[in-house]
Amino acid sequence: RRISDAIMELARHRHLSHINLRHYQAVYLLAYYPLYVEMTSKILEEVSQNLYPAFPQTRRFQACFLGGGPAPEAVALSTYFREYGFKGQSLTAHTFDIAAMTWKRSREITKYLVSNLAPEIQFSLHGHTLNLCQRNALPQLRDIIQTSELFIVQNCLNEFVSTPQVFVENIDFLVQEMPSSSILIVADLNYEIVRDLMRRIESCLIKRPNLHVIRSHTAGGHRLRTKIPLPRVIAKNLLISGGILTPKTWVNFNYLAIQKLPIALQSDYASLPY
Repeated sequence: RRISDAIMELARHRHLSHINLRHYQAVYLLAYYPLYVEMTSKILEEVSQNLYPAFPQTRRFQACFLGGGPAPEAVALSTYFREYGFKGQSLTAHTFDIAAMTWKRSREITKYLVSNLAPEIQFSLHGHTLNLCQRNALPQLRDIIQTSELFIVQNCLNEFVSTPQVFVENIDFLVQEMPSSSILIVADLNYEIVRDLMRRIESCLIKRPNLHVIRSHTAGGHRLRTKIPLPRVIAKNLLISGGILTPKTWVNFNYLAIQKLPIALQSDYASLPY
């Protein structure tokens, strides 16, 4: 009923300024959440050869989602664990977002989905307020970063195009503090402004000798068709205001994936005569 009311309100006002924030989130979840889960799932599948060795021996996995909002990445990760036979006991996810408190109710949906997809894994999800447009935004999170195996920055790069240098500096700090074998994934829709920011990130990070580029953004975009089409009545009422909230059947996205080399390999690389 609440979702139906949200759609009708959205169609009635024809713009976003008068919409109750909770209703807007409900519509956003309907339009994009399933697609972002599929997008993350596709990426995890492609980097699985590198991701599996990053699983901790303690069987406790911790992931960080930057700009994560309701954290659909956690749903994709729990699905990945189930399909690839992860035997871990727990999954802890930390999501960092400038509007973390606003997304609190939506994260409850993620908790519910993960508990159903992977009931054998003890799952916890923690929201943190973070502005990556500010310098030195991450030192306060050093303890969390240093104990995580996976980092995903997804579908939020357009928020940082006005302060690209600050954002890149924050990502550089993140990589500096990441533990060995951990993986960073930066993914977004394949727009020119996104590719430019990914280029800046990759150009900065490849200067570090202890990093391995699993996939360069220059490999090009992926075209993904969603497996979860929206019901017609929902799509009809979401296609408004020049496409502000337009459910997508196809999505063209790009991503950059980087792994911090295990300490043993870092020593080998350092001994090379060039």
